[in-house]
Amino acid sequence: MAAQPRPDGGPRAALGSKGRAVAKSGKEQLLAAATRLFAEKGFYGASIANIADEVGLTKQALLHHFGSKEALYAAVLQEIADALTERLAALQRRESDPIARLEAALIDGLALETAGEAHLRVLMRELLDNPMRAATARRWMLKPYLDALVAMLLAVPGLERLTPTAALGLVYQLVGAAHYFAISGPTLQAMYGPETYQAMRRASAEERRVLIRAVVATAKRGAAAGA
Repeated sequence: MAAQPRPDGGPRAALGSKGRAVAKSGKEQLLAAATRLFAEKGFYGASIANIADEVGLTKQALLHHFGSKEALYAAVLQEIADALTERLAALQRRESDPIARLEAALIDGLALETAGEAHLRVLMRELLDNPMRAATARRWMLKPYLDALVAMLLAVPGLERLTPTAALGLVYQLVGAAHYFAISGPTLQAMYGPETYQAMRRASAEERRVLIRAVVATAKRGAAAGA
């Protein structure tokens, strides 16, 4: 089947013998486009038509392969979750010190250079600003990642007595701090200029390390007092 023209005049991907299933590279392009738009507009702001047009497909072709916007969003979340949990698993193998491992997970693992801005924006929306979808979601792809971070926190000596609920609360605070700074670059640069923002970025890793250690030290004191 011949390629169909796009409304903007660009070529639209052909469907037919090559289109029985989206090729792996095509799926990767779809997920990348969906990630960008979900990051920019959120789940409800990004439309299937917008995402399809990004990669030169019809809306019907995209739905043929993913079924629904919910399924596409789930695939994006799964890709992000897999990348995060793989990094945590690598940290477990590489870093034997529990506090250093926790710091690496919450600083390096959530850095722009490591995770990418689009992934971090989608992650922040899903975890921190998601009231409408939270009411109807049936699957939580990021839960294993959060559970792994909780396990890392509880592995720090002195925190074994923390309840999983208390540990999850601490992890959420630390993840939130990392996310908000990581995705605030455009706003901070516009407000204070690129030089100030770059100076903040250079200092942010050490500042978050200090924050993590302060949170851990406070939690240790609380756990000891409640023993």
